Amino acid sequence: MRENDSNPDFQLRPDLIPWINAICASPGFRRSARLQRFLQYVVHHSVISPDKPLKEARIAVDVFERRRNFDPQIDPIVRVEAGRLRLRMTEYYAGPGQNDDIIIEIGKGGYFATFNPNTAKPTLQPGNDVAVAYAAAYRLYLKGRYFWDKRTLEGLKKASEYFERASALNPAFVQATIGVADCNLVAATFEFAAPTEAIANARKKVEEVLRCNVRSAGARTTLSAIQAFYDRDWSAAEAGFKRAIEIDAKYATAWQWYGVYGIALGRLDEGLNALRHATECDPLSLMANTQLACGLYLVRRYEEAKQLCDLALEIDPNCWPAHYFLGLTYQQQNLFAQAVRELRHAEELSNGNALAVAALAHVYGQAGSQLDARKILLQLHQGCSGYVSEWALALVYAGLGEREPALSALAQSIAAHSPQSAMFMSGEPRLDGLRSDPRFRQMQSVLYGQASLG
Repeated sequence: MRENDSNPDFQLRPDLIPWINAICASPGFRRSARLQRFLQYVVHHSVISPDKPLKEARIAVDVFERRRNFDPQIDPIVRVEAGRLRLRMTEYYAGPGQNDDIIIEIGKGGYFATFNPNTAKPTLQPGNDVAVAYAAAYRLYLKGRYFWDKRTLEGLKKASEYFERASALNPAFVQATIGVADCNLVAATFEFAAPTEAIANARKKVEEVLRCNVRSAGARTTLSAIQAFYDRDWSAAEAGFKRAIEIDAKYATAWQWYGVYGIALGRLDEGLNALRHATECDPLSLMANTQLACGLYLVRRYEEAKQLCDLALEIDPNCWPAHYFLGLTYQQQNLFAQAVRELRHAEELSNGNALAVAALAHVYGQAGSQLDARKILLQLHQGCSGYVSEWALALVYAGLGEREPALSALAQSIAAHSPQSAMFMSGEPRLDGLRSDPRFRQMQSVLYGQASLG
């Protein structure tokens, strides 16, 4: 079989064959016969049995030549390759396939394909201006999602630009407007930018959507995350998360943020269950799996956290948040060399995100390399890593065992409404040396108020 020919094992619908061949001949696919076969298999099954979900075990046997006793809990090959397939499809439609007549998408929550023949490239006919605008907006949106998935400052900037352009072309395309809001929310929560302006931008966008569409689960979720981790209006946030899930129970991002919320308030089982539900809604999501790893790290289940980080990195070795949480996990297991290795990867892949840099300094401090830790602390104070929050500085001081400056920086981070402090202060293992101090407990009271802490 030539690499750009459809697999003879799968009888594809004739109108789909040119598009499958084009995908398989593209740079992301042409050197991977396994991804080509996986794509063709999923498309074939989705056409002939659209109402019959594919099981991991069947895919493993039919596509990856595993034995009949295959156990997906032991061998994650299907999830790993499915994640890679989705990434490659996103790259394809953001690049060489942006003008295809049909968009083939790998669905969330399972292993199936959907076909959208009328959105990617409508016929240019008189009076078809609306369809043309929608198609152009959708292509820009796909490009935005591609850059959004990188979770870097440059990626977020590019993603926001594409979302803004998509929204300008089609103001009714609310996903693009929510995309802009989510770029700002991630910039604040991952500390690529100071929270005040980024959160204000995010709030403005989602409130704009909710004025016209009160049943938008995406906008409701983003607003609830702002209410929780910036406003600290925990009751309003919980009501908003529950409303978003009521609107769309399969919206993985709502479950993901609700899980973060639960763990922040010490409702650990509830939080982990929500994070797991997010991965069930979207098993191939890098961030859903990485966020679950983060939750497991916060509740000190380090081996499980490591396994999920490893899974995310098998899908995409360039996922810096997975390297970051894997490094933090190794640190808590006293595997300092491995922690340094992973955190250096995170620093490089994130282009020097201050959270990754501060984490590296904390490891050095805990491992006894005080000189290395202080060199990094000096760099952070000089702003060599772009935006540097008091939260990041507090973690460095904690690693150095310097209680007073650590507590002072934590107090300043809370005053600045750092989302990181609201998300992590209740459970972050790197702060355990400060928890017995009455000032730390007072800060927790300021952060969480009357909300439950377990």
